[in-house]
Amino acid sequence: MPLQWIKNRWFIVFVTAFTLFILLFLIYYVQFLPAANKAEILENELNTEKKMLEVLEEKTANEQKNIVESSFSLQKKIPVKPLTDQFILHIEKAETVSDVFIKDMGISEGEHPSVDGQEQSDISIKDEEKSDQSSELKKVTVSLSLDAENYFDFEAFLKYLESQNRIVQVEQISVEAPGERINADDEKQPLHFNVTISAFYIPELKDLIDQAPKIDSPAPANKKDPFNNFPNIEREKK
Repeated sequence: MPLQWIKNRWFIVFVTAFTLFILLFLIYYVQFLPAANKAEILENELNTEKKMLEVLEEKTANEQKNIVESSFSLQKKIPVKPLTDQFILHIEKAETVSDVFIKDMGISEGEHPSVDGQEQSDISIKDEEKSDQSSELKKVTVSLSLDAENYFDFEAFLKYLESQNRIVQVEQISVEAPGERINADDEKQPLHFNVTISAFYIPELKDLIDQAPKIDSPAPANKKDPFNNFPNIEREKK
């Protein structure tokens, strides 16, 4: 009797343990394993979405950078601001490089580019269709009166201006020839030129004003007296 009871007891323990094992296996297989697989799939999808978001952000940043660089490059040719000071600096540099002498300078700003009379009749037909585009472009016009030792110096002056990034248009040129030299000892008179030069800008594109080129102005001379050629000399106060 005791032996049989012990055998039955071990059998009951074995069956109970086996049943618990089966139940645990079923719970793991039916509930835990699918949930774990689903969590892994969701984690993989989340990582994929993060990578796609990083790629999109990088692409957007690159596109924005390219837009800014493109705007900056284009504004070197036609800015959204007049940048009259920069234009005058280029003219002064051209004067120094070409060894001409500017006697007089007149500046006008905000005019629309003009069209020749023969072309005016053809273009006026299309003015209604392109009025918005044509009204955007304006110009800074500089009228110069200058002297040059010879024509080649004047040509060098114009070539320097045309070599700059900003688009420059020479609108008008007139020359006054010097008087005839009677004696060989007479001093050679310079050639006198009147020239009208224009540069363009588009003020309507206000959103791009932050990308406008900066003016590279020369450093100040630190002169207290504008007529003093020796700025480092300090005068004692009496």
